[in-house]
Amino acid sequence: MTDRIFIHMPSGQTEVDWLITSSQKSSAQSGHDDLAKITALCSDRQVVLVIPGNTTSLRTATLPVSNKKQLLKAIPYALEEHLIEDVDKLHFAIGKQESDKSTPVAVTRQQYMKNWLAILEKHNITPDIIIPDTLLLPQRPREWSAMIHGHAMNVRTGKNSGFSCDMDNAGFMLQTALTENNTSKPARINLFLASDATAPDNLDKLDTEIVTHSIEGNPLSILSGNINGSAIINLMQGSFVSKRSGTGTLKPWKPAMIAAAALLLLHIGSNVGQYFYLNNEYNKLDTEITQLYQQLFPGSKQTRNIRSLVQSKLKELKTGNASGNNDFISLLARTGDILHKVPALEINNINYRNNHMEMEVVINDLQTMEKVKQDLSAAGLNIEVQSASAKDNKVTTRLKIEGAS
Repeated sequence: MTDRIFIHMPSGQTEVDWLITSSQKSSAQSGHDDLAKITALCSDRQVVLVIPGNTTSLRTATLPVSNKKQLLKAIPYALEEHLIEDVDKLHFAIGKQESDKSTPVAVTRQQYMKNWLAILEKHNITPDIIIPDTLLLPQRPREWSAMIHGHAMNVRTGKNSGFSCDMDNAGFMLQTALTENNTSKPARINLFLASDATAPDNLDKLDTEIVTHSIEGNPLSILSGNINGSAIINLMQGSFVSKRSGTGTLKPWKPAMIAAAALLLLHIGSNVGQYFYLNNEYNKLDTEITQLYQQLFPGSKQTRNIRSLVQSKLKELKTGNASGNNDFISLLARTGDILHKVPALEINNINYRNNHMEMEVVINDLQTMEKVKQDLSAAGLNIEVQSASAKDNKVTTRLKIEGAS
């Protein structure tokens, strides 16, 4: 077991929960302090930064490639239609690919990554792993895990799946998730409550057993025990890969590693040798990009300006699929017949892509929202609630709408 320090850091704050696990001690050290006070504790230990689940979206992409570099290049385009923000502003990290070529993906904003790393760097702390707390909840067959800490609830629904929501919508989001997973509904939900947390009143209305567990002290005492295994998606990938050579256990070897690196540099030789080396790497990357494009779009003969070609192909696919009862005008007309009858309903924005429409609506209460869902379903539309939040006595809900197949 590697000696680790877990740091659970709320967004933009330096007051953190921390916990040390060690192969030498049976009990863990823990506390709640400013980052400045735990800098020394991070020396010679693997640093695991645990981030809030509501900053990360957990997705799955299925692509006919296995190479990690190729996957990281292709996944933003594969998931683009499911994301509201521009993929150029997002950071994608992947987990272990399954036998059916499905790959778990964690998506967060690049700016979030920069902010977390900047705060840690200011305190001379370099993380080895960054992972959302949702993926550190206990995971057992046919069971879900949920944790209420602060003003949010995180729910883990599978090895690499889950969601986060505010407490005002906890019961509604759980019921929605249970409905959408009707064929694989969990036998029970294990609910972990921090010392300052209370369970939502309406959880007893769920058609699933709720088993409540009280957390004594630091929530990391529950989360830290689930770091090992294939479900880990470390956000330190791509341009954010860890600059540390390894964990603290490698520090005794550092002088030897530095000497070996110096010998290697001497062996590489002159500037001419470096030029040919870099030129070769460039050609290899260019070949990999071309091969990936041809795998995704067989029969294409053009191989210049791959990014523009991929965007053009995606537009062609979207245009080709926009027909029948799922075209924008049809979906808008069928939806509008119902929504215009709902008093005080506001529509913030509408997006249409790949035969479905995404709509953000503001409504007075959850009961009215549930009635709207029922009416839309009765009109032959498939409805998926992607998120919901409450503020100022209003409920903002993002819906995915498509015609029934």
